[in-house]
This record gives sequence, C-alpha cells and structure tokens, in this order.
Amino acid sequence: IMVEDISSEKRMKSTMSRYMDPALAEQMMEGGDSDDFLGGKSTEATILFSDIRSFTTISEKIGARATVAMLNEYFSGMVDLIDQYDGILDKYIGDAIMAVFGAPFITDQDAENAVLAAWDMFDVLDALNRERMARGDAEIKIGLGLNTGDVVVGNIGSARRMDYTVIGDAVN
Repeated sequence: IMVEDISSEKRMKSTMSRYMDPALAEQMMEGGDSDDFLGGKSTEATILFSDIRSFTTISEKIGARATVAMLNEYFSGMVDLIDQYDGILDKYIGDAIMAVFGAPFITDQDAENAVLAAWDMFDVLDALNRERMARGDAEIKIGLGLNTGDVVVGNIGSARRMDYTVIGDAVN
C-alpha cells in the first residue's frame, strides 16, 4: 500500500508539473486543503510579456494545423528559457506568453533574470527562424515587454478551478 501511495503521488506531481511550474506543484502537493490555497499575497515581481507580430495575418495564411505547430515550436524554446532563468509561465494568451519572475519564490535576481531571459529569447528566435526559413516557413518576429512592480500573487478562481497568477498595475 505504501508503494502504491508514493507512486500515485509522483504521478500526480508529474501531471501537475505539465500544467504549472514544478516548484508550484510541489508547494500545492504539500499545502493540504485547497480552500486555504485560494487568495494571494502582495509581493514585488517582474512580468514578461511576449507576442508574435502579425500573428493574425500569419495564422490566416498558414491555416489552423500549421499555426498550432508553429506555436508549439515557438513556445517550447521560450518556456525553456523562462524555466532556465527561474521564472514561471503564467499563461499563454493566444500567441502571447505571460511569465512571472519572483513568484512563488522571491530572489534578489528576479528582474535581472527576466532581462536575461528576454535577451536570450531573441537568440533562440534567431536560431528557430533559421530552421523555419530553411524549411520554407515564415519568419517569426516578436514584441517583448518587461515590468517590475507590486502585484498580488496567488490562486484566483473557485475551489473547483483556479489559476495561479499575478494581478495588479504592474501586470496591466
């Protein structure tokens, strides 16, 4: 029975880590009652936004299946960088990425890590575009923005379904 409980917990943690930052999944698994986990706390964080320029025009031209393939290819490299620099993917908003540096765990390097991740995103994008153009696919261009400020970070939603996110003027 003990072995079954441990492997069940590992499977749950592995599944949750596909939908959220692994450190956050760990925190939630240890947290106990989900009612206690709703809400948030005030903190300073750096928010990174990135979106694909002329996305609507590109997606209309290449169709839905090719758009999904393009987004998955693009997001894979970008999210790896966010993770590498201790940020968390907050959400995908269509072709956009919203990432947070400084939540759920704060460090002295959060703003710097966000800038380094943003800078490296352009390098990863250059490499991706070389591959895409060699295949005859359209080049991807992005816009990117960063902002540091006070936010409320935590779970927003209901006891049945919630999102871990940040709210505040620094996000807007």
